[in-house]
Amino acid sequence: MNSRKKQFAKYKFQKLEDYNRAILEGKINEEYMPRILVLCDEFQVMFTEVEDKIVEIIKARIRSLSKLARFCGCHLWFTSQSMKGTMSADILDQFGLRACLQCSEETSLDVLGNKAAFSELKARGSIITNNKRGNMKDNHRYSIPFASNKFIKEYIPRLIKGGKEGRFPGYKHWQADFYDENKKHPIQDLKKVYELDVVKSDERIIVLGERTSYSANKLPCNIRLLKDQGEHIFIAGLDRDDRFNIMASLMYNLNMKKRKNIIISCLDMELAGLLNLNKEADPDLFDFLYCQEYKKIFNMLEDIITVRSKDPVKDWKPTYLLALAWDRLPGVGVGEEYDALDRFKMILQKGAGLDLHVILLTRLSRPFNSLLPFFNHKICAQCDENTTSNMLDNMKGMSLSMDENVSRMAIHKIGITESKFKIYMSEIDAARIQTRDVRIVG
Repeated sequence: MNSRKKQFAKYKFQKLEDYNRAILEGKINEEYMPRILVLCDEFQVMFTEVEDKIVEIIKARIRSLSKLARFCGCHLWFTSQSMKGTMSADILDQFGLRACLQCSEETSLDVLGNKAAFSELKARGSIITNNKRGNMKDNHRYSIPFASNKFIKEYIPRLIKGGKEGRFPGYKHWQADFYDENKKHPIQDLKKVYELDVVKSDERIIVLGERTSYSANKLPCNIRLLKDQGEHIFIAGLDRDDRFNIMASLMYNLNMKKRKNIIISCLDMELAGLLNLNKEADPDLFDFLYCQEYKKIFNMLEDIITVRSKDPVKDWKPTYLLALAWDRLPGVGVGEEYDALDRFKMILQKGAGLDLHVILLTRLSRPFNSLLPFFNHKICAQCDENTTSNMLDNMKGMSLSMDENVSRMAIHKIGITESKFKIYMSEIDAARIQTRDVRIVG
């Protein structure tokens, strides 16, 4: 908006229409400016899931954009299931066109300025619009055209193709990528991600998996390990293939980073074999690979914290503890000891700010529920009720598909934000990973 206002002022124009008309009439030699449409779905999340001081910043930005940006050809299109706790009346007044599907009386009053979307729309298939600030006689009712997934997948690429052939110089376009649940992504696809400039420039990006939504040359759902944000990762899932593949992706990420130390502790021998940990482990730290004495491991971590605490501003090399299958670790995962859990909490609290990060992989969350608040990143594959409830505060982890013929999914939660992603498939053929838990009956 600001850059366009400066460009208009250069030629003494005040709005986009006058500027573009002058270009078409040959009065000025500049590139035609397309309109910019910002589509923001579920916009109420911006207001309801952040701190109050951030909400005030958001409101100020929207107030400015809604009043001034449209003259520059920048338009806001917001959609939401609810208006509660979002935009005040003075901001909403700047949105000229309001539209409501079937909704609650409160939402209809907030958006349309009257109750029509609540009182008149008793079923799906219709929408009511109002562009005169709420007067009932200015309501307009329309039928909603039905578009099947097949139609959308054919239509959008056709629309983009038409844009490529547009008559205006300087027009830019983007590719439309469609989410396909059946498409599996091998771990080699991570190589493409690491070729992106944004990943090359930030050594701390760790890629989890493919987004389950539209993505045009965007990073898949990712996490960033930053020493001032308390970044630890908790991974849980009932299915061993899911746990193995998520861990394989994380290890691939870590191996792409040059400046790092990795400490590995694994209590699952089959998982260790699949991940080839004998070769991955640092020879100087091999004693910790299959160690079942938590005190020995904690002593080492506490020593690292002590050394780094003496010089906290030093640029320490990032250190990652891969705590794999620690639900089998005596004193921590089984036969829990209060001393062990207290020491673990201290390591999580103090280590994060000193670039010591813990990646904990387990089948269930139950032994570690009291530690979950210390893990900023929670990754939940298909799991039991207790695990999904404690990690996600909902039951979504139980509903993830177990179908081997489609991509396996997991949910990443950071703070209050959730992202569903496809798990990268490992290089090892699925037929060779039949190492699920065996149930003996009778």
